[in-house]
Amino acid sequence: MNQDSTHLSEPNGDDTKSPFSPNSEVSTHPALWQAAQSEAALDSLGPKHAEVKQFTQLYLAAQPSLRAFLSTIVRDPAAVEDCLQETCIVLWKKRDPSWDIEDFRRLAFTCARFKGLSWLKKNKPNLKTSLSPDITKKLSMKVAEHEQRNANRLSTRLDAMRHCLDLLSDKQREIIQARYESDQADALAKIASRMNRSMDAIYKQLERIRTSLRKCIQNQLSS
Repeated sequence: MNQDSTHLSEPNGDDTKSPFSPNSEVSTHPALWQAAQSEAALDSLGPKHAEVKQFTQLYLAAQPSLRAFLSTIVRDPAAVEDCLQETCIVLWKKRDPSWDIEDFRRLAFTCARFKGLSWLKKNKPNLKTSLSPDITKKLSMKVAEHEQRNANRLSTRLDAMRHCLDLLSDKQREIIQARYESDQADALAKIASRMNRSMDAIYKQLERIRTSLRKCIQNQLSS
């Protein structure tokens, strides 16, 4: 690619095991463990396990989207799974029989976002190949607005987006990051002043970078 053309308070939770953790109620009961692995097996659960059944149904419905959402924050696949498990633990701790799918998803995405950003902060990823946590949060929330449509296609597109972002130069990355600041105009003005360029030139370069990113993502998806 041409180099020039282009705190929300975390929900309370402790180390309580999730229903899918080793030695938990689910993992030590064959029927419950099977249900945790397969939505079709949920019908095998009796009234005694109604709460587990309800939680499992909600969790399985949200899990693919949560995984795709976390992948926009955490780049390490193993860390995504760890954050997903920690999110499940918090959700199980806070479970409420009155929840519907929207209630569950609302809390699930809030928990997942905190778990992902917490991992990002602790592990301090290389800023040369990653956007800042604040910008990552804004981008990931935009993704969350659309994730329910098709989690599998979304995951593939996110992989393409991450690949193309990694191809940007430091200068290009700085301009793209400014695009998502709360005060976009001020952020771009500071860049223009530091680079001794006009605002018009910066906006034109921003548009070239966005065009290049779109083409790169399309090429990745079609390859």
